[in-house]
This record gives sequence, structure tokens and C-alpha cells, in this order.
Amino acid sequence: MKNQISQISSVGSYSGTPAVAVECWFSGFLVGVGVQPKRLCSCAVRSICPGGWGFTVVTLETGSQLCVGDLSDSYRHGQEGSPQLDRLVASGWNHTVVISRDCNTVFQSGSCAAVPGDGVLHTPLQAVVFGENVALCSIAAGEQHSIAVDRNGDVWAWGRNPDGQLGVEGIADSQLQAQQVARDTINTSALGASETFFQKVACGARHSCALTRSGRLFCWGSNLHDQCGVLPDAGTYVHRPMPVTSLDGLRVISVAAGLSHTVVCTDAGAVYTWGWNRDGQLGHGPDQPSCRRARLVEAPALADVHVVKVCSGSRHCAALTKDAEVYTWGWNAFGQLGSGSKASSFEPVHVSGLPAKVHDIECGWWHTLFLVIR
Repeated sequence: MKNQISQISSVGSYSGTPAVAVECWFSGFLVGVGVQPKRLCSCAVRSICPGGWGFTVVTLETGSQLCVGDLSDSYRHGQEGSPQLDRLVASGWNHTVVISRDCNTVFQSGSCAAVPGDGVLHTPLQAVVFGENVALCSIAAGEQHSIAVDRNGDVWAWGRNPDGQLGVEGIADSQLQAQQVARDTINTSALGASETFFQKVACGARHSCALTRSGRLFCWGSNLHDQCGVLPDAGTYVHRPMPVTSLDGLRVISVAAGLSHTVVCTDAGAVYTWGWNRDGQLGHGPDQPSCRRARLVEAPALADVHVVKVCSGSRHCAALTKDAEVYTWGWNAFGQLGSGSKASSFEPVHVSGLPAKVHDIECGWWHTLFLVIR
């Protein structure tokens, strides 16, 4: 499939966070393969949304959006009659989710189901049906499912559900009908109200995570490699949100999930990981193939840094520090670590070669994006 960059929409003025004059750089499999960070586009960028194995959508300072990479047809917006959108919200393996300017309507391009043929999607935007008066504030996309949280702190989910990733028992799939994850399915007996008021969500391939206002993390879905981090023995599938009790006493501020692992950072700047570690994505070294509970990443590279955000690809992770530096670790077959080689790393390594301080980071499944201040 041909690499391409195409302007796909113009959404007019933007009423959200003021723009920062930045450029977008990448490493890994996107437009060709880059083992060291390369400039993706030189125009001022507002936000980035990486997708599955071969595409990313970039929102420019002007409000226009660029779809970049080998699977750029997974997001096709701009056709006649398309809604005016505030921003791109999330991209999964082969689908993209966008939100309306008033945050009351969600649209999806691509499919949450298996894709026939070569996997290239050519579907228009379709509306996802929610309950009445739902205003969303956070959305995430996994392999073939998506989850969102509204301003009341409730979680919604749609897409495929073979491993319980929707957090709603009794349904197989829910393609374009969002299902509310009922609060009464959450064990709240020992929790206060702020500990069940969700404000952020993250999706792995087939598991989901939700972070509460108080910094408590819940996970559910596939637990084949203990990526949900719930104890005691939870089995292969976790069908409802369960607290990650090994993080008790810590305040989580950022969470990301990969193919079969999860990574978080706390308000103290520490990084914890758990799940599958075949390619070093946990950052604990090569001696442990899997980790059942949250474990502190004690690598020398992170010893004296304060991490403020974590991201995850399918089998690699990235961390942004308060000093605007980036560290990566895990699988590196396409150079997604930005380390200058294709050798995987079982411990965090510093990313050099960027032209300026890093403002933000995001991970696609096989690539990493960097927003740099110019």
C-alpha cells in the first residue's frame, strides 16, 4: 500500500486549548521506516492521534487535519455533508473515532469488526448512538473496540466484546450502539464517590482501563498475560471494571495500554508496568516474561527523572518527563523507539536527535510521535 499524506478536512476555528507552535516528528513505521526521529510535517501542529499499524491523523493549528501513512483511508472525513468536528479523538487498529464540537455526538470511520481483503477501509463517518444528554470528555480506541467517559464520570463502550473489553456482560458485540458500563458492576463497597468518578480512559488491544478523579485505576477485558493487573487470580477474562489494588496508596495521573501490557505514571513521577514482557515493553529487563502486578520501573535511565505522561504502542512504551525529555523501551523492529537502531530494549533509553524540547508524545501500534516546540 502506498505511503501518502493528504489533507482531509478543514474544521474552521478552534475553541479549545490555545495552540502551541510545534512540529510533528516520528520514529518507526509510518511514512517509510525511521529508526531515528524524522520530521513528519513542518507546519504548526495542534495535536496528534496515532492509529494502528500504518496511519496517524495530525490536527494543524489552523484546524485542518492531515491523514498520514500507509492506512490513511482508515479516516476519511471531508465528504459533502460531513459534520463540523472539534478535534480527532482516538484511533484504533483500523478505525478512528471523532467527536462533535459540542462533545455530544461521536462519529466513527472504519470498522470495529474484522476487515476483509487487504484491510484498507473506505467507509464514511457513522454516528455512534449514546444515551440522551451525554457530553463526552475522553475517548480511547483499541483493536476493535472503543470506550469513552462523559462529564458525569460514567464510562461508555462499543465495538467487539469477545474478551469482555466493553465491561458489559451479556452482549457479544455492540458496533455503533454505545453501552453504559453500569456503576453497580463496580465493587464500590470500600470506595468513596471520587474513586468511582472516571475522567480518563485508555484501550489496549483487547483490554480497557479507566482512571478516576482521585487517581485510582480500574481495568477489564482480556487478561491472558495479566495485563489487567487485578488480584487475586482473575482468570483469562475480566468482564467488569476491577481496581488495580497493587497501586493502592498511589495517585495515577497517566495510563496507557498495549497489546498485552499496561503502563502508568504517578503524581510522584514514577512509572509502573505489568503484563506481557516478551519484547521488553515492561522495562524491567529480560529476566521476567510476565508481571502479574504493578511493578516500579527501576531502570537507571529513569532514576533521576520525573515522568508526567506515558504512552504505549503494541509492544513498546514511551515516557515524557517534566524536563521535556523522552524515554522509550520495548519492541523496536521498525525503529519505533527512535534509538538509532532496530534492536529492542528491555530498559528505557533516552531519545536523542530531536531538534527541540518535546511538548507532547503519542504512540501508534508500530510508531511513536513527538511534538516539538520550535
